[in-house]
Amino acid sequence: MIYALENPDFLKITDKNGAFYGGAQAWFSDRFSVNGGCGVVCAANILAYLAASDEKYARLYPQNSLSKQDFTAFMEELCAFVKIRNFFGKPLGVWGEKRFEKGVLGYAKSRSVELSAVAFNGKMTLENAANFIKNALSENLPVAMLIGFNSRLKNVRYVYPSGNALNYSFERHWVTITELSENDGKFTVKVSSWGAFAFIDLADFIEGEKIYSALVHFK
Repeated sequence: MIYALENPDFLKITDKNGAFYGGAQAWFSDRFSVNGGCGVVCAANILAYLAASDEKYARLYPQNSLSKQDFTAFMEELCAFVKIRNFFGKPLGVWGEKRFEKGVLGYAKSRSVELSAVAFNGKMTLENAANFIKNALSENLPVAMLIGFNSRLKNVRYVYPSGNALNYSFERHWVTITELSENDGKFTVKVSSWGAFAFIDLADFIEGEKIYSALVHFK
């Protein structure tokens, strides 16, 4: 069984060199945001998708297109709301869930759009997390996933629409869930990160976590 957003391309961001599956923090113009801006990108992904999928959210994305240039400008604007923690000049990312929520809702308010955060609460079991994600995707709502210090997600393969692929650590990282598949009790989520997509075993997200993780969507 597959639960997915209505748009199979999620956010098809384009430039002269090709297409991307959502935004990428490497596009920021400053090194601080490049190194710590995954939460900002996740927020940009969600807000832009909501704007494209429902007229009541249209004002959330003020740019004219989903070109890489326009989407990057949107990401840069969001940095004033979804704020990256600064530790003596070094980025600590958007940590944790409440800081992320506050930034997204603050931006929505600035655009005169009514938006609320729906965060996962309770015991983070496989079934509970899967149901939370299913319910959001069934409403065509992307889910923000915060991965903390997770020993099982240190080497994740992510693939660009062109087919090019890389491996990198997903520890201390925000990603955007766009799909969940269920097969014989195993749950796998498809996520957007670095302008590409990756597949994460939901059991790895839950069982490999040492300190902190989060799931949240907006509507």
